[in-house]
Amino acid sequence: STNAPPWLSAPSSSGAGISFMLAGAPQGKYVIQASTNTLDWQPISTNTLPVNGLMPIGDSSVFPTRYYRAVKAQ
Repeated sequence: STNAPPWLSAPSSSGAGISFMLAGAPQGKYVIQASTNTLDWQPISTNTLPVNGLMPIGDSSVFPTRYYRAVKAQ
């Protein structure tokens, strides 16, 4: 759907960081944000999804606890 909200799924961690899948509107543009406290969010990447609406995302930063979210880019 062209109005699909962004969705992060299939998290996987390794010594190299974390990866997950970003799903959303085909060819939609989304910003991945990260936070260590869920109050202060920092953008870590901006992505335009391919026509199937799915894209693997990775973060090589290593934090004891880190939260992620996807928001539609302005």
